[in-house]
Amino acid sequence: MNQPAPKNSFWKNRLPFVFAGFVLIVYGYGQILRGKLIYTTWYGQDASGYFVIILGAAFVLMAVFPWRLIFSLRNSNQKSPSMTLNEARHLIIKGINYAAYHETDFSLQDSDKNRLYGSERYNSAKPVHEPSPWAEGDFEQKMSMLLAWANVLNRLDPTFADAQKLLEDEDSVIGRVIRGAKNRKPSDVALGTKFGKT
Repeated sequence: MNQPAPKNSFWKNRLPFVFAGFVLIVYGYGQILRGKLIYTTWYGQDASGYFVIILGAAFVLMAVFPWRLIFSLRNSNQKSPSMTLNEARHLIIKGINYAAYHETDFSLQDSDKNRLYGSERYNSAKPVHEPSPWAEGDFEQKMSMLLAWANVLNRLDPTFADAQKLLEDEDSVIGRVIRGAKNRKPSDVALGTKFGKT
């Protein structure tokens, strides 16, 4: 059974460095007041007390500064939060829909989203006055094109790429769309192309 760390464990390993740092600071300041130089054997030359003060301050800073907390926060920011397969599907579909809305005259309908998702998950209750233009012809090829655009629009969002890595090996519509987008360049169809209904 793990025992909780003692409250003074923080200072247990750092106190010698803090003590050494203060000794150097006091010694260096004393030499400055006396107007003397200090012979530093490791450099083989004279140095002022300011050098010793800076060295002592570095000891204290290295000892008391919460480096572990800083690095842990940095690592937590660099790592993408874990996501489920369903969350990955939603994120990719959201990106594809944004690309469709942003770059063409037509966003995805619920039927398109459900086809990508693999089940009936989207039901916005919006009235549908005409069939989705995305459902005509090669649906997966069109979705791959939109995903290639979405990758450009979301190039600064690492979670969008992570979501695709989770699903790219699936034998599903969205898995094939992801693999198809890898073989496409956004320049295959210029951004801003307006698709008609035919």
